[in-house]
Amino acid sequence: MPNDLCTAWIGLGSNLGDRKQTLMGCYSSLRSLSDRPLRLSPLYETPAWGHEDQPPFINQVIALTPSLAPEELLCSLLEIERQFNRTRSI
Repeated sequence: MPNDLCTAWIGLGSNLGDRKQTLMGCYSSLRSLSDRPLRLSPLYETPAWGHEDQPPFINQVIALTPSLAPEELLCSLLEIERQFNRTRSI
């Protein structure tokens, strides 16, 4: 269900391995979920929060116009997380 009136704002972050390469890969995967070009924020490096014993993060926000219904978009985003080996343990 295309929705040209809706913008989804997706927060990305990586703190393991080649962080920039991971975000570039996510960007590539997210392009297929949008009817229009993606809009990207700059990259920001931030310290880990809540569990400070982790490496710093590189963060970015991506705005996309989804070509999917909200539930389908969420499922696609969770699948992209799995493809990039994100595990939700906390």
